[in-house]
Amino acid sequence: RVLGDTPSCSSGPPVSIGWEHSPEDVVISIDEYEEQNPYRRAPGELLLPRMVREKMLIEEGFTRKEMNSAAKHGLLHKNSRRKSVSRLHLDVMEERIEGALRKARKSMFPFKSKSQKDLIMWEGASKGKVTSCVMEEASCLGQY
Repeated sequence: RVLGDTPSCSSGPPVSIGWEHSPEDVVISIDEYEEQNPYRRAPGELLLPRMVREKMLIEEGFTRKEMNSAAKHGLLHKNSRRKSVSRLHLDVMEERIEGALRKARKSMFPFKSKSQKDLIMWEGASKGKVTSCVMEEASCLGQY
């Protein structure tokens, strides 16, 4: 057991399963495991109260400062997720605005690349159709 980082923890520090390697190889089939562990816990039984989590972490050697820091980070992530969820309805409107802006840019500046723009500018200049143009400015495109 290690200090976790999940934002789904309601209060206190989250606990995660550590990745410490076991020196002995354990090979067991799923059917054999199911036979040895027939009891299935209900979702409510999987929840650990805050005090139990804190006690487990203290026994593993974590300090109060580390636990408070993990709880704070979890709360920050939870609030960030809440904010994202609250803005989901705005995504459709935002996508429509971005599409409209792309169409407007495409109609104002129909060139697909800088080299295509340069080629058209060169052709226009060689025909004497461009009187003045600053290459860096997009406003020069309509002057020929």
